[in-house]
Amino acid sequence: EEAESTLETPSSPTTNPEEIKSHLGEHKEFQKGLRTKRPVYEATLRSGRLLREKALLPEDLQALDDMLGQLKERWDAVGSQAAERQHQLEEALLFSGRFPDALQALMDWLYQAELQLAEEVPVVGDRDVVSTLMDKHKVFQRELGQRAGCVRTLRRSVRDLMRGSR
Repeated sequence: EEAESTLETPSSPTTNPEEIKSHLGEHKEFQKGLRTKRPVYEATLRSGRLLREKALLPEDLQALDDMLGQLKERWDAVGSQAAERQHQLEEALLFSGRFPDALQALMDWLYQAELQLAEEVPVVGDRDVVSTLMDKHKVFQRELGQRAGCVRTLRRSVRDLMRGSR
């Protein structure tokens, strides 16, 4: 709930590059905190699935399914909102004329994505591990899609800079 409220409070739009960089730094700290909570989320899901498997009454099954579904939906929503917020801040940075800062923000994200994609963890038949990896990959795909516009804008800016320097 705290994460949702943090992301829902819209900061006033600004064109001041320093203010945008400050917001971006704060948001990166928020995302770091969110990443540290992922193991707790995954452990809670595993515990819920174990409880579900041991449940005897149909109404318990339904209640656990509902709670697990709600937890997953809220986690996904917070992740999507965080990615969207970062995208907005990076785009604002780019449109404020701070090309090097926008490029650095994109490079930071690519570095994090590379670490996530380079994981060479053997995938055993454990359903929880596979489910977690699939969820992480879906989040990555969403973020990649959201960053496509930023990459296009950066490319356009580079082309314009190159033409202007000739």
